Amino acid sequence: LKLLPQEFRGNTEATAQVRAAFQVVHALTHQSIGKTIGMFDDTQHGPYLVMDFLPGMPLSRFAREYREQVGSISVTMAVALLKPLAEALDYAHAKGVLHRDVKPENILVRVVEGKVSEVWLIDFGLAAEIRSTMTRHTNKTVDTRGTRPYMSPEQLKGKRHLWDCRTDQYALAVVAYELLAGHLPF
Repeated sequence: LKLLPQEFRGNTEATAQVRAAFQVVHALTHQSIGKTIGMFDDTQHGPYLVMDFLPGMPLSRFAREYREQVGSISVTMAVALLKPLAEALDYAHAKGVLHRDVKPENILVRVVEGKVSEVWLIDFGLAAEIRSTMTRHTNKTVDTRGTRPYMSPEQLKGKRHLWDCRTDQYALAVVAYELLAGHLPF
Protein backbone atom coordinates (compact mmCIF):
# COMPACT_ATOMS: atom_id res chain seq x y z
CA LEU A 1 0.00 0.00 0.00
CA LYS A 2 1.16 3.51 -0.72
CA LEU A 3 -0.68 6.41 0.89
CA LEU A 4 -0.66 9.62 -1.10
CA PRO A 5 0.51 12.68 0.82
CA GLN A 6 -2.09 14.55 2.90
CA GLU A 7 -1.98 17.46 0.44
CA PHE A 8 -4.03 15.29 -1.94
CA ARG A 9 -6.94 14.99 0.46
CA GLY A 10 -9.73 17.17 -0.87
CA ASN A 11 -7.68 18.30 -3.90
CA THR A 12 -9.70 16.74 -6.69
CA GLU A 13 -7.56 18.20 -9.49
CA ALA A 14 -4.30 16.83 -8.07
CA THR A 15 -5.88 13.47 -7.31
CA ALA A 16 -7.27 13.32 -10.86
CA GLN A 17 -3.78 13.93 -12.30
CA VAL A 18 -2.29 11.10 -10.23
CA ARG A 19 -5.27 8.87 -11.10
CA ALA A 20 -4.63 9.53 -14.82
CA ALA A 21 -0.95 8.61 -14.36
CA PHE A 22 -2.03 5.50 -12.46
CA GLN A 23 -4.22 4.38 -15.40
CA VAL A 24 -1.23 4.58 -17.76
CA VAL A 25 1.04 2.66 -15.37
CA HIS A 26 -1.71 0.15 -14.57
CA ALA A 27 -1.87 -0.77 -18.27
CA LEU A 28 1.81 -1.84 -18.32
CA THR A 29 2.14 -5.63 -18.36
CA HIS A 30 5.71 -6.85 -18.30
CA GLN A 31 7.23 -9.64 -16.22
CA SER A 32 9.85 -7.25 -14.78
CA ILE A 33 7.45 -4.43 -13.86
CA GLY A 34 5.74 -4.63 -10.50
CA LYS A 35 1.98 -4.45 -11.05
CA THR A 36 -0.01 -1.58 -9.60
CA ILE A 37 -3.40 -3.11 -8.85
CA GLY A 38 -5.64 -0.20 -7.97
CA MET A 39 -6.09 3.33 -6.68
CA PHE A 40 -8.69 3.78 -3.96
CA ASP A 41 -9.95 6.42 -1.54
CA ASP A 42 -10.32 6.08 2.21
CA THR A 43 -12.38 8.60 4.14
CA GLN A 44 -9.83 8.74 6.96
CA HIS A 45 -6.51 8.43 5.10
CA GLY A 46 -7.36 9.77 1.62
CA PRO A 47 -6.23 8.28 -1.69
CA TYR A 48 -3.92 5.27 -1.73
CA LEU A 49 -2.40 2.83 -4.20
CA VAL A 50 -2.39 -0.95 -3.96
CA MET A 51 0.57 -2.69 -5.54
CA ASP A 52 1.25 -6.36 -6.09
CA PHE A 53 3.26 -8.01 -3.30
CA LEU A 54 6.60 -9.11 -4.69
CA PRO A 55 8.75 -11.49 -2.62
CA GLY A 56 12.05 -9.71 -3.04
CA MET A 57 14.46 -7.29 -1.44
CA PRO A 58 15.59 -3.86 -2.65
CA LEU A 59 18.64 -3.97 -4.92
CA SER A 60 20.53 -1.80 -2.42
CA ARG A 61 20.16 -4.47 0.29
CA PHE A 62 20.86 -7.32 -2.14
CA ALA A 63 24.10 -5.64 -3.33
CA ARG A 64 25.25 -4.91 0.23
CA GLU A 65 24.60 -8.49 1.41
CA TYR A 66 26.14 -9.98 -1.74
CA ARG A 67 29.34 -7.96 -1.25
CA GLU A 68 29.51 -9.02 2.42
CA GLN A 69 29.11 -12.71 1.55
CA VAL A 70 30.76 -13.10 -1.85
CA GLY A 71 32.78 -9.97 -2.58
CA SER A 72 32.46 -7.62 -5.51
CA ILE A 73 29.65 -7.96 -8.02
CA SER A 74 30.91 -9.42 -11.28
CA VAL A 75 29.98 -8.10 -14.70
CA THR A 76 28.04 -11.34 -15.27
CA MET A 77 26.00 -10.78 -12.10
CA ALA A 78 25.44 -7.10 -12.95
CA VAL A 79 24.17 -8.04 -16.42
CA ALA A 80 21.83 -10.66 -14.90
CA LEU A 81 20.39 -7.95 -12.64
CA LEU A 82 20.26 -5.14 -15.21
CA LYS A 83 19.03 -6.96 -18.31
CA PRO A 84 15.43 -7.48 -17.10
CA LEU A 85 15.33 -3.84 -15.97
CA ALA A 86 16.54 -2.59 -19.34
CA GLU A 87 13.93 -4.78 -21.06
CA ALA A 88 11.19 -3.43 -18.75
CA LEU A 89 12.23 0.15 -19.48
CA ASP A 90 12.38 -0.56 -23.22
CA TYR A 91 8.84 -1.98 -23.06
CA ALA A 92 7.53 1.01 -21.09
CA HIS A 93 9.28 3.52 -23.35
CA ALA A 94 7.69 1.86 -26.39
CA LYS A 95 4.34 2.50 -24.66
CA GLY A 96 5.31 6.15 -24.07
CA VAL A 97 5.84 5.79 -20.30
CA LEU A 98 8.87 7.05 -18.38
CA HIS A 99 9.74 5.75 -14.92
CA ARG A 100 11.56 8.95 -13.78
CA ASP A 101 12.72 7.41 -10.50
CA VAL A 102 15.00 4.46 -11.36
CA LYS A 103 17.12 3.77 -8.27
CA PRO A 104 18.08 0.71 -6.21
CA GLU A 105 15.17 1.24 -3.80
CA ASN A 106 12.73 0.89 -6.73
CA ILE A 107 14.30 -2.38 -7.90
CA LEU A 108 13.39 -5.65 -6.18
CA VAL A 109 15.49 -8.80 -6.44
CA ARG A 110 14.22 -12.28 -5.63
CA VAL A 111 16.82 -14.85 -4.71
CA VAL A 112 15.97 -18.56 -4.69
CA GLU A 113 18.53 -21.08 -3.44
CA GLY A 114 21.30 -18.50 -3.61
CA LYS A 115 20.60 -17.43 -7.20
CA VAL A 116 18.80 -14.40 -8.64
CA SER A 117 15.50 -15.70 -9.98
CA GLU A 118 13.56 -12.49 -10.71
CA VAL A 119 14.15 -8.74 -10.85
CA TRP A 120 11.36 -6.15 -10.87
CA LEU A 121 11.12 -2.41 -11.36
CA ILE A 122 8.51 -1.00 -8.98
CA ASP A 123 6.82 2.34 -8.29
CA PHE A 124 6.74 2.86 -12.04
CA GLY A 125 6.36 6.54 -12.79
CA LEU A 126 3.94 7.16 -9.94
CA ALA A 127 6.35 8.50 -7.32
CA ALA A 128 7.65 11.12 -9.73
CA GLU A 129 4.10 12.02 -10.83
CA ILE A 130 2.99 12.39 -7.22
CA ARG A 131 5.93 14.70 -6.45
CA SER A 132 5.46 16.80 -9.60
CA THR A 133 1.69 17.05 -9.02
CA MET A 134 2.31 18.17 -5.43
CA THR A 135 4.75 20.79 -6.68
CA ARG A 136 2.24 22.15 -9.20
CA HIS A 137 -0.56 22.33 -6.64
CA THR A 138 1.28 23.43 -3.49
CA ASN A 139 4.14 25.51 -4.93
CA LYS A 140 6.55 23.53 -2.75
CA THR A 141 10.02 22.49 -3.82
CA VAL A 142 10.24 18.83 -4.76
CA ASP A 143 12.14 16.84 -2.16
CA THR A 144 14.48 14.52 -4.05
CA ARG A 145 16.78 13.43 -1.22
CA GLY A 146 18.15 9.98 -1.94
CA THR A 147 17.17 10.20 -5.59
CA ARG A 148 19.40 13.03 -6.80
CA PRO A 149 22.40 10.80 -7.58
CA TYR A 150 20.28 8.93 -10.13
CA MET A 151 18.76 12.00 -11.80
CA SER A 152 19.89 13.03 -15.25
CA PRO A 153 21.27 16.56 -15.65
CA GLU A 154 18.03 17.53 -17.41
CA GLN A 155 16.00 16.43 -14.39
CA LEU A 156 18.28 18.23 -11.96
CA LYS A 157 17.98 21.43 -13.99
CA GLY A 158 14.20 21.08 -14.22
CA LYS A 159 14.25 20.99 -18.04
CA ARG A 160 11.12 18.86 -18.27
CA HIS A 161 10.83 19.39 -22.04
CA LEU A 162 14.07 17.39 -22.47
CA TRP A 163 12.94 14.36 -20.45
CA ASP A 164 12.60 11.23 -22.54
CA CYS A 165 13.74 7.61 -22.41
CA ARG A 166 17.34 8.79 -21.98
CA THR A 167 16.34 10.10 -18.54
CA ASP A 168 15.65 6.53 -17.39
CA GLN A 169 18.67 5.18 -19.28
CA TYR A 170 20.91 7.63 -17.43
CA ALA A 171 19.53 6.46 -14.08
CA LEU A 172 19.98 2.81 -15.04
CA ALA A 173 23.59 3.56 -16.02
CA VAL A 174 24.18 5.09 -12.57
CA VAL A 175 22.72 1.94 -10.99
CA ALA A 176 25.04 -0.18 -13.18
CA TYR A 177 28.06 1.89 -12.17
CA GLU A 178 27.13 1.58 -8.51
CA LEU A 179 26.71 -2.20 -8.79
CA LEU A 180 30.14 -2.65 -10.38
CA ALA A 181 32.14 -0.02 -8.49
CA GLY A 182 30.43 -0.34 -5.12
CA HIS A 183 29.81 3.40 -4.92
CA LEU A 184 28.07 6.17 -6.82
CA PRO A 185 29.92 7.90 -9.68
CA PHE A 186 29.40 11.37 -8.19
